Amino acid sequence: MNLFGVPRYLEAYPGCDFCDFNLIRVVVCPCCFFASNDINEFDRISTGSKEKSASFGASAISKQWLEKKDERKNLVADCLPHFFDEERSLKQAILAYQLAIISSDEIFKIDEGRRPRLRNYNSARKSTYFLFVKAELLMRNSEVNEAENTLKEVIRRLEFIFPMLTNEFSIRSAYLLGLLNVYFGEYRQAGKYLIFLNEYNKNDSIQNRDDFSKATLTGFDGPY
Repeated sequence: MNLFGVPRYLEAYPGCDFCDFNLIRVVVCPCCFFASNDINEFDRISTGSKEKSASFGASAISKQWLEKKDERKNLVADCLPHFFDEERSLKQAILAYQLAIISSDEIFKIDEGRRPRLRNYNSARKSTYFLFVKAELLMRNSEVNEAENTLKEVIRRLEFIFPMLTNEFSIRSAYLLGLLNVYFGEYRQAGKYLIFLNEYNKNDSIQNRDDFSKATLTGFDGPY
């Protein structure tokens, strides 16, 4: 894992071929260029077996999504050979994550936007995950400035949704915002999130101490 929890694939398991899963983690539809790392977010022909459905209303976004199909196609027009298979290059993978970010943003804007009072900001965190992986790949491609600009975009997005996040989502986001601000030397800003984590930990230990009892644990694994 890198500093921000993004996995790195360094070598093959003995007897197996090497695969950098970060390069192929995101699946891209060759027709409309929708991209995701979750197969359930793709509309598939039913085979009669039970299949999980997408967490969003596919019909609600399909019309608006297809309106900008050409824009997304142009984004990858010069990188199409092997873009849709397991031979995807580092540059192609970066573009795949960019499409995933666009897709995730569009789902949140259209589907969740129809119910503003019930908007689930936890779902808006998905695009920040894609941004973290994109930043890692950019750094590997020696695009340092672009990688760091991508991390700054993560900060901007997480800071915007942080007040609306709950439970483990707020803890994880506070931790990442603390790390990001330390990385960029913004120690005062990082301190805000370290204080939040410290206070949350104290309150949680008092209010949910039963979570730490042996009756609720498996072995010595903690509740988080």
